[in-house]
Amino acid sequence: FAQFPAKPSRQMVSAIKEMNATSGVFIENIGQYGNKVSGYEDMGEVKFGYEGFDMPVLFTDKGIIHLQRKIDNLSDQQEEMFEKQGLPETEIERKKIVTDRTLTMVWVGANEQAEIISEDKSSNYHTYGLLPDKAFGYKSVTYKNLYPGIDVVYFFIENSKTGFEYSIKASPGADLGLIKMRYGGDLKKIKIDRNGNLQVYSDINGITETIPVSYYGT
Repeated sequence: FAQFPAKPSRQMVSAIKEMNATSGVFIENIGQYGNKVSGYEDMGEVKFGYEGFDMPVLFTDKGIIHLQRKIDNLSDQQEEMFEKQGLPETEIERKKIVTDRTLTMVWVGANEQAEIISEDKSSNYHTYGLLPDKAFGYKSVTYKNLYPGIDVVYFFIENSKTGFEYSIKASPGADLGLIKMRYGGDLKKIKIDRNGNLQVYSDINGITETIPVSYYGT
């Protein structure tokens, strides 16, 4: 499976170009994302974040939180009017309309004590404002025994800028029927496109999960 914005915005494309250091890692939460997301405390603590889109994707104890933001800029006429009124630039910026939305995905009936393992630590680190600690990135994050005998591994394909991917790894005898995902938050529409991909939308943006491919190993 791969996850990426369903309709990449102009801001998202710009953000990806500016975030080469963050687009291929899951960044540990040292407080930059807060302990829990307000209004979604039942999702558990935020462990990691992915910053390769226009807004972070947060990985919690129980699933994933996609943060979304839409900014409606002022027209040239509006900006000119405020400038003539003598408003400072910072005040004009605050008059832009900012719309925030949240899409969530919960692993239903999963092990709430699943071990979350990060691997392949990056040599680079990230700093956030006045926070004293350094946040390191990791190439993969695994939810170990999320269901009995089943791990979920999030990772990246090298040189890919479409987002992150994940694999569901099942041990022999594991019951795949236990795996259930529930989408919520500011959910407005969910559908399967003509290629079999799952598309999940709020009223301002969406995400796509590509059609799954299965492999069998001995």
